[in-house]
Amino acid sequence: MTRKPLCIRFLCFLLTLLLLCPMILPGLPARAASYSAEKALAYAKAHWNDGQGLCAEFVARCAIAGGANISVIKTTTSCYNAISKATGVSGQTLRLASDGYAYKKDNSSILAPGDVVLQWCNTHQKGPHILLCGGYDSKGRATFYAHNAAMNNQPYRLSVNTAYEHTLDCDMGAKVLHLSSGGTTTPETPVEVKFLSTTDPNYTSKYFVTETNACPVILCKKTAGSHVSTAGIRIYQENDLVDEFEMNVTNVSDSLDKFHIWFDLNEECGITLQPGTTYRYVFFVTVNGKEYAGAPLYFTTLGTSIKPVSVLLNGNGGSVSPGFISVTLGKTYPALPTPVRDGYIFTGWYTGTSSSAQRVSAGDAVPATPPSSLYAHWEKIPVVDYTVTLHVYVDGKETDVREYENESPNFRMNLEGAISGCILDGAESNFAFTREGDTLIFQGITGPCTITAYFVSQEEEEELPSGLLQNFVYDNWAWEGYGDVVSDQWFYANVRSATRLGLMQGAEKGRFYPSNQLTVAEMLALACRVHLRYHTGESDLPSTGSGPWYQKYVDYAMENGLIDRYYAMNAPADRDLFALVFSRVLPQSALEERNPDISFADISSCQNPQAVRLLGKAGIIVGSITEKGRVYQPASPILRSEAAAILTRIADRDLRQII
Repeated sequence: MTRKPLCIRFLCFLLTLLLLCPMILPGLPARAASYSAEKALAYAKAHWNDGQGLCAEFVARCAIAGGANISVIKTTTSCYNAISKATGVSGQTLRLASDGYAYKKDNSSILAPGDVVLQWCNTHQKGPHILLCGGYDSKGRATFYAHNAAMNNQPYRLSVNTAYEHTLDCDMGAKVLHLSSGGTTTPETPVEVKFLSTTDPNYTSKYFVTETNACPVILCKKTAGSHVSTAGIRIYQENDLVDEFEMNVTNVSDSLDKFHIWFDLNEECGITLQPGTTYRYVFFVTVNGKEYAGAPLYFTTLGTSIKPVSVLLNGNGGSVSPGFISVTLGKTYPALPTPVRDGYIFTGWYTGTSSSAQRVSAGDAVPATPPSSLYAHWEKIPVVDYTVTLHVYVDGKETDVREYENESPNFRMNLEGAISGCILDGAESNFAFTREGDTLIFQGITGPCTITAYFVSQEEEEELPSGLLQNFVYDNWAWEGYGDVVSDQWFYANVRSATRLGLMQGAEKGRFYPSNQLTVAEMLALACRVHLRYHTGESDLPSTGSGPWYQKYVDYAMENGLIDRYYAMNAPADRDLFALVFSRVLPQSALEERNPDISFADISSCQNPQAVRLLGKAGIIVGSITEKGRVYQPASPILRSEAAAILTRIADRDLRQII
């Protein structure tokens, strides 16, 4: 018998072993070699705000685009497990810093762009949120794409989630599928970014500086093959940040190695500059998920520098506080205080004491030579006899009508103990008044005065509406009425409820200013108070004693997930941002559906359509009806009257709308 050489027998053994491998190991799953982080990210960048599905469905579609063989799954944990099974990648625990973010220095070996992250509640053993990692920002924080309050490659505090049954007391963490670690993924090419002045006449011609505007231009060079996701500019005056503008970039191909950036600060960024002022500006871009900033550059606006000047306020026989205002040439007059004088009606501020003096109101343009003083003008209240009629209601029924003759234009009516066994619940009149306890104070009465006083039996406590959420209580004594809010206006009941709940109050004594716009800072203050009241029972945050008045609300909002980036605090808050923030103040369990089929014709123009839909279905926002159908008008500023309606519907389920 002929024996095969040893080398041939060894080769036969190896061939046999290779042929048997599929039978020996039939159950081994495919590794992540088939997963493309680049394709998953490309889908995320194109669909992060398309409104199709919640967070799990979005991440499932990203994974499918990346090559994972799964179906579209609607629950977070099932989605995470399905991706893990399809790719053969096991989950790992993400390391979170004390501020709740995942930092690159702690997680670079297990978290990279294209990886899937499941926020995990160790208290309830559930995953409230799932996200796709987009990279890291300039501070080293992991950034994400997600649905459910859409996220476009933004940092996210993974240690906090108050949706569903989760609270601030939950032990919240995160798990990660490091999908980008396996297979044939090409190692990331080192990125180099440079900002240079340009000599290209097509772009140097775009540069200009005027008295109140400028258009800076820069040439940005980058490594070919790298991806630019955002570009922006920061404007500084001395050491203070004036404003920051950032926009998504969709027209710079990855194959390019250079491109130009320019911003018209007025038209594109909404920034108005001061004449004769030197500004520092810094361009920045986000490339492959990392922010790169250029060196500081400078320009000086044309014209003469304008400094604020003080204008004295002369009460002209009355008293006023404060006694001066600051004005700036080229700007408008700020809000002016209302002086008081017994026996007189204030008629306005004027540049002099004579009848020929020019009247000045808030919003008027400041002249080239501002007046050194403004003078209060008065109209003497004629002394006439008139009747004061008091209508008395007890427990909702009119029980008495009383009449009094009066001569003075100013009087006080003390209603304490006026009805035995009852307490005063509220009062209304055809003249404006203020209230001190149970005393109504009237000034400047010019004719018959009607007062309606509402009492409740002292032994019977007012039954609170059954729809009130936890920690929200109506205070009957808080409502004194406002001179600019009357009972036939659509928002009257909402303003009254917001005041009695302690959520809003008048901007000035006796007035609410329902048509005034809310700033972003004012909106955040309201949102934080509602969130704080619901979760802790506290009415407001303690004073920090440093920084601008709104800083404590910004910090609280960031810490509790109401916002995930910083905004221009003094800019008007639009309805889109308002919906986003207030969709996060309550858990999902407190936002029961009232209008499951509600739709808005302009939802495609919303940056946060999920938030608008959530509040619409809960009956908290219902929009308005136009010839195009029901619309939300997301770009419109939010007014104080509208904010009062939304706040009261959030706090009191009985006020939510059903359409």
